[in-house]
Amino acid sequence: MLTKMLLVLRRRRLLAAGTVLLSVVMAILAMYSAASAGPPVFESEHLLAVKSASSAAAMTPSQAVLAATRRDVPELAAKKLEGDVSPAELASRVTLALTTDFQAVSIRARAESAEGAEATANAFAEAFVEFHSGETAQLQIAEKERLQTKIEAFDAEIEAITRQSPGLLDSTQPPATADQQSRYDTVKTQRDQAVQQMSGLDTTLGIVAPYESLGGAPATSA
Repeated sequence: MLTKMLLVLRRRRLLAAGTVLLSVVMAILAMYSAASAGPPVFESEHLLAVKSASSAAAMTPSQAVLAATRRDVPELAAKKLEGDVSPAELASRVTLALTTDFQAVSIRARAESAEGAEATANAFAEAFVEFHSGETAQLQIAEKERLQTKIEAFDAEIEAITRQSPGLLDSTQPPATADQQSRYDTVKTQRDQAVQQMSGLDTTLGIVAPYESLGGAPATSA
């Protein structure tokens, strides 16, 4: 009888010791988990609408998204944040993707505070719009120069044709041949088309942007 009682007491002591040991282990694991989790992370999203002008941009929207974190856009965004973060670190905090309908670019930024996440997303979105607007403007300028060269070439050809056949412009002169008339009409039509394209560029130059901000969302805990 005494032996049984001693065995029961011993088992209870072992159980109690095991319970205490388990509690200590759980407490240590909880402390380690809290320490390794680090500070809280917040995420904010900014959406950019893909406009029709993106077809005239240097990159397609898909290419622009893939290239956005490489250099130019992060550098411009870092300047907007006034040096709070380097371009490389900024790029590591941001992810970009086209929405499923391909009508918008999603820019998501992470930071240790809600304000930081929102500021980062907004700065990156502004930089993205400005960079690609500038790229598009440069393309428009280059296209305008190309059209101007074509127009000058057409003018020179028209002058050469009319010099050979004055009757094209002066009814008192001998009439032009059918081939001369056809060539004159073709070149003049091509010139008129180039002038029309040039006029369109003059109207939109500097004001066409391939992307437009749809605004940012309040940051949430990630």
